[in-house]
Amino acid sequence: MKTNTHLGSTHTLAEWTLCILTCATLLTPLLFFPDYFSPFTNAKFIGFLLLVEITLPVYLVVRFSRLHQSSLRHNPIILAILALLLAMSISALFGVDPFNSFFGNASRPTGVFFYLHLGLFVLYLQELFSLGTPWKLRLTYLVVGIGTIAALYGLLESWLLPTFVSVDGRAGSIFGNPAVFASFLILPLFFSLGCLQRSVRPYSHMFLATSLLMTSAILLTGTRSALVGLLAGVVCWMFLWARHKPLPWKSLTTGLIAFVIVMTGFVLALRAVVPSNHVIYRLTDFSDINSQARLTYWKLGLIGWFDHPFLGVGSENFYTIADQYGDPANTITTSVWPDKSHSAFIGRLMATGLVGISVYLCLLFFACRALFTSKEPAHDLWFAGLIAYLVHGFFLFETVSGLIVFFFLLAMSASQNVPKNESTHTSKDGSVRVLTVGIGILFALVLLLGFIHPMNQLLLAIGKGNRILQENTQTAMAYYQSTESLSFTWDSRLIASTYTDVLRTSIQTPNPPEERFRNLFKTAQIAFALSLTQHPLRAQDWNDLANIFLLQAIWEETDIAVEGVQAAERAIELAPFNPIPKETLGQIYTQKIAFYVANARYDDLVAVYELLVVNNPDELPLLANLAAAYAKAGQTHKAIETANLLKERDPASASAVDVFLESL
Repeated sequence: MKTNTHLGSTHTLAEWTLCILTCATLLTPLLFFPDYFSPFTNAKFIGFLLLVEITLPVYLVVRFSRLHQSSLRHNPIILAILALLLAMSISALFGVDPFNSFFGNASRPTGVFFYLHLGLFVLYLQELFSLGTPWKLRLTYLVVGIGTIAALYGLLESWLLPTFVSVDGRAGSIFGNPAVFASFLILPLFFSLGCLQRSVRPYSHMFLATSLLMTSAILLTGTRSALVGLLAGVVCWMFLWARHKPLPWKSLTTGLIAFVIVMTGFVLALRAVVPSNHVIYRLTDFSDINSQARLTYWKLGLIGWFDHPFLGVGSENFYTIADQYGDPANTITTSVWPDKSHSAFIGRLMATGLVGISVYLCLLFFACRALFTSKEPAHDLWFAGLIAYLVHGFFLFETVSGLIVFFFLLAMSASQNVPKNESTHTSKDGSVRVLTVGIGILFALVLLLGFIHPMNQLLLAIGKGNRILQENTQTAMAYYQSTESLSFTWDSRLIASTYTDVLRTSIQTPNPPEERFRNLFKTAQIAFALSLTQHPLRAQDWNDLANIFLLQAIWEETDIAVEGVQAAERAIELAPFNPIPKETLGQIYTQKIAFYVANARYDDLVAVYELLVVNNPDELPLLANLAAAYAKAGQTHKAIETANLLKERDPASASAVDVFLESL
């Protein structure tokens, strides 16, 4: 059934449904759900996955109801996207943590699973664009409107609108992170500038206003990489603009040099005038710890690529490289557990190797070629926006909202020079269409019920529990325990780390119920066992498991289980340069020593000190403690030998050793 629109176009009901659902999918970067764990990212993530899967059967109905279909197999950008998805899937399959690479996790959800949905999203957009040129313009306006709404919120937060997350006075809008906010705004800004270029009054005034709003919001994020990206985009646009003008290269070069000088002077003037605690000052300061951290993470990412040059380690697996190669002299990496290289390019190189990065560069080449060869002047600004986004991305990891707009631009590029197709609701072979649509519906239901629903329930349960944990631990635990019945455990380590937080909170309460605490320790240990089954190379989880056993021993006033010692040792093995596991193991041995002394278990005390001396031969005070332990255990001969060894290795301790020997 066809319906007439007020624009004079004619579309079937399925086509209009596809249009509505695709527009709704583009709106997902505006989603924010406070009850979720990580509410800014995951609301957008789940919303996007949900709408893409709901749209799949509708897309198939539209696609297979047409007598003349656009040929996707001859589109180099579509083929490059499919090749990229294949390369990422292969890297994930043969990577160091396949589950994490494919599904990501609640903190970093941009795994292969998300990219596969981005690929479907591009197909929907291609089908929508084939309905007629007006749809390209309408969706471009929609993206500009979304960017404007986000920018307005960022400008008005803490003044007329509530601030969700405050990061040194930087604008974060509904994205929770100023850098993520800036990453999202770059492409809508250049879309707005493109609309400004081809519009007439009064619309030109409107697009000028939207462009200024988004530019102001980007500056207020205090994101230096975004500023560098914008400057790169402007320089790129100047070259593209000059190719349409009869300007000699000498004049263009002079103008470019003048632009660089003016911008440099502007930055230096800002640095001299703006207070050091102002958000704008941050745009001129490249000497802080974050800038140093970027260099460290890039170095680690390149080291990881050298170890896995062809297929990489798999998406979202930077943590294995950071654990293995962390610089012991660099407190940036050794005081935390890094999980991102903070460079989209280096991160992709490390994750997918030469195969993946080659395909990605081919994709960018075809997209740039499509925009560069277009006769539409606004596409020069889109090209400049793509350059700005990529330059900014070199200093930042990929984000959910940024990738949605980026793939929208790829779809727009892929649709260039594609002839308009006639559409009909009659198929050549109705049985093929019914079968294909039926398979699509079944596949969408499997995804929705088997994956999206349990992922959504997990985020809700953890998020709701976290919100009331301090006020009502028992109710929070009920939320957390509800995740144990989910058919698909998306992020087992999130559940395990949540139980750790519950333990740390509950252990501070006076007279906690003994039985409930014992069950809580057991539940946390089981959760970590599941997490480590899925992610056996995650040193952070081994360290957290060791801490659970340590807390249990302190609370129960017992010896620490051997599993706790083994977990700490495994964490040290996986992250030899990170001091955190070593500190945990030190605390474990301190607890064991205190317990053995308090309970007069001197033979066990001797065994601990013997192990510590073997593992730390340069720690001479351990020899003194070992000698004392021998004496307590009645092993006088060994006590004398150990004391004399200490005196030999440390002559300054001779007088103290002599006093000890006399006491024997």
